[in-house]
Amino acid sequence: MLKLNKICIYYVCRLKKKRKR
Repeated sequence: MLKLNKICIYYVCRLKKKRKR
């Protein structure tokens, strides 16, 4: 579960960064 959470956070961070760009 922790692994999934980390991946989810990573995905959100990447999406947020892309949106900011």
